Formats: sequence, structure tokens, C-alpha cells
Amino acid sequence: MSGRKTRTLVRLAALPTALLLFAVTACAQASHMSAGDARISGHVRDAATDQPLTAVRVEVSAAGSGVADVYVTTGTDGEFNIAGVKNGNFDISINEKGYKPYRESITLVNGNFVMLTIPLEKAPPEAEAPAGVLSAHELTVPQKAHDLYMKGMALKAKPDYAGALEQFQKATKQFPTYYEAYAEAGVAEVNLNQLEAAQKDLQKSIDLSDGKYALAMFYMAGLLNNRRAFDDALAIGKKGYAIDDNSWRGNFEIARALIGLKRGDEALPYAKKAVEADPANSQMYVVLMNANIASHDYPAALATIDTFLKLNGTGQQADQVRQLRGQIQAAIQKQQARAAAAAANSPQTTAPANSAPTTSPTPH
Repeated sequence: MSGRKTRTLVRLAALPTALLLFAVTACAQASHMSAGDARISGHVRDAATDQPLTAVRVEVSAAGSGVADVYVTTGTDGEFNIAGVKNGNFDISINEKGYKPYRESITLVNGNFVMLTIPLEKAPPEAEAPAGVLSAHELTVPQKAHDLYMKGMALKAKPDYAGALEQFQKATKQFPTYYEAYAEAGVAEVNLNQLEAAQKDLQKSIDLSDGKYALAMFYMAGLLNNRRAFDDALAIGKKGYAIDDNSWRGNFEIARALIGLKRGDEALPYAKKAVEADPANSQMYVVLMNANIASHDYPAALATIDTFLKLNGTGQQADQVRQLRGQIQAAIQKQQARAAAAAANSPQTTAPANSAPTTSPTPH
């Protein structure tokens, strides 16, 4: 292999690392649609009891696309609000555990305001997953502490991380063993760049739960990945994975850690599972793209990039990914040209030109 080719591949492998570190911030915040004057607001309620449903994810996608452009989480009264939306036809969708999927189409014109009341119907009992062990712990949380926690979750969804952190801290004062609140306080602190405090609160959550709260471990893995402490991120991520191996976040963070450790082949199955767990989240394809490149499977990387760009085709990150795609494509084309030239100049070549191999080696 020539020195020039090696340097080209090093450049290809280096760019995704920057993208991968960028991806975590993107995942920590709600995305936003293109700027516009329209607004979508409403409430989500239980169809049978008319009670508000909190912490429900409401997704908005371009009509017929099936790909969420933006999502928000309902607040303590089941409310949600999406401002600055462009005109057009959109689908509103909700997939909440224990309820039937909800879909509704709306049209926004002339910057209008749409108010929705969304009743969710209970799914048949056989369609519901068994209650988790942690539900028993949640039942021990005092009502006042729970209310503070839910206020924090609503503020986090806006996102208002300073306001959310204040509510989570009040919740832990009311209920000192509230490890879910400590974990969410850690997330808020990460987004406020209070990294030492975040690591302390995430560790507190892990300790209070006796190492049984997988989400806190996945949050911690994300923080450690951001700090490039990949060995530690992998270790804590694997502990959470032993409890919940289907979480997109767990698979995402383990894949990131393995890529950081230059173990791309090992990262690939986790990256694929992250995509399967949350296929509408463009950041899952960023980590899969990194795993493809780290595994030297450049055609698969191109396919993953194309899927990412369908989900997220604008903005700085999309521009970076598009530039990377051009670099990979150029490297593959150069390799194909060299292989063709070598075959044409080989004295052992006796086959006619139209019998050339239909596949070419990928760069490695």
C-alpha cells in the first residue's frame, strides 16, 4: 500500500470521530424544524379517564415521510408546544408504551396556530410489556418529589436545562434516594457544561440504585465518551447493557466507546442495534457510519450516509457528512481505477474487456 493511500484513509477515519462527538449534544436536545411562523400546541390525555399524560413523546414529520423532523415531550399537564414551524403538511404521531399508536395529519398555512387535544386509547393487555422492577421503586416516591421531577422533565424537553436542574435538585431534597432525579440532574448539568457536578450526580444515581438503573449508566457512558475516557465508558455501558440490552442509548454509547478504542468490528453490531431501536433518529446513523468506516466497509458507510442525509439533510453536521461522502467515494473510485489499470497492464490478462470483475476491492 502506498504512503499516499494510507494518509487518505487516515483522513477518512479521522473526520467521523469529530462527527461522533458532535452527535451526543444533538441527541441531548430536541431538534427543531425549519424556521417559520406556525405553531403546534396541545394536550395528550388518556381517552378513558381524560387524565393528562406526562413525559409522552410527540413527533412531527413531513406528511408521508415517516421520519420525525422534531419531537417534544409532554409536561405535567400533558401539554406540548412546538413553535417556529414552517408551512406545509405534517403528520403527528405518538407511540407510547401501553397505548395504541396515534397518527393525525395537519396542514399549516400562513403561519397559523393549531391546537390539538390528543386522546390515547389503552392497548390490549396482552400487548403491554410486563411491569419493570423499577416501577416498584417509583411507587415509593412521595407525590411532591414526583411532581418536582415531572416539572423538571417538562423543562428539560423545552429545553430549559437550568430550570430543569433546579426542579431535579428540589426533588432529591424531598426524596434523598430519588436516583432517577439524580440521573436527570446529571443530564441537565452536562448540557450546562457543569461536567464535574454531572459526573457526581450520575454516580450518585448509580450508587443509590445499587447499580440497577441502566439509564444512569448509559448517561455516564455518554459523559465519559465525551471526555474520551473510552475504556471507562465501555465498562459502565456494558454494566447497563446487562440490565437493558435493547436501549438505543446503551447500544449507541457502547458503539461510540468501541470506535474510540479503534475496535470498529466489535462496534458494528451495537451500532446496528441502535439504529434498529430508534430508526428515526439521524444520530444513530452517525455512529453506524463510524462503525462502517472503522471496519473498513466503505460501501456500507456510503449507504449509511445516504440514509442519514435523508433524515437530516441540512445544517453543519449534514455538510460535514456530505463532505465525508465525497472523500469516501473518491477513494473508492481511485481504487477501482488503479485495479482496472493494473489488470489492463498485466501480461497475464487474456480475458476480453467485457469480462472484467463486477466488484472492486474497497480501500483498506
